[in-house]
Amino acid sequence: MGTWQGTCDAVANSDNTESVLYHSSQAVYLANGSVTSALKYYADAACTTLRYTMQLAASIKVGGASTVVPGAFEIDFAPSKIQITPVLASSVASFTEISSNRSEAACKNFTFTAGKATDVTACRAVAKKYSVFKISDGKLYGGDCSGKEACSNEADRATTLDNDSILTKVK
Repeated sequence: MGTWQGTCDAVANSDNTESVLYHSSQAVYLANGSVTSALKYYADAACTTLRYTMQLAASIKVGGASTVVPGAFEIDFAPSKIQITPVLASSVASFTEISSNRSEAACKNFTFTAGKATDVTACRAVAKKYSVFKISDGKLYGGDCSGKEACSNEADRATTLDNDSILTKVK
């Protein structure tokens, strides 16, 4: 439980507007089996030019000890609300284009406005994840879901920790 904060890290860019995107994150884990997460995406390595934010609310289910990652536990993450707030005009244009080009009816034609949150929950932009986590020395390590089927089912649960996105407990 508690509030965990990440640092400014380089991440893969999903909106195809720049070759590199940077983000910082904060997650608040609650005792009732839920988490809220604020992800901030920046255009620069100093994390000063905010491009957009993503707010996630999800239920979490902590399972037993991982059989493949020593000291870690299994965790299932099921998003219940996803909102995107573009800040830069280029981000508004990118999200609008991505939305208009999606084939799924629930994902088409969202209206994005700079500074305004758009609820994209119906699109399921973030699917249920089957991962692992480990807490060690005041740090929260999540599972690496970048390979295989990106932790999309129990058989493809993360088998290693993501050492690039480590959160530090702040409360």
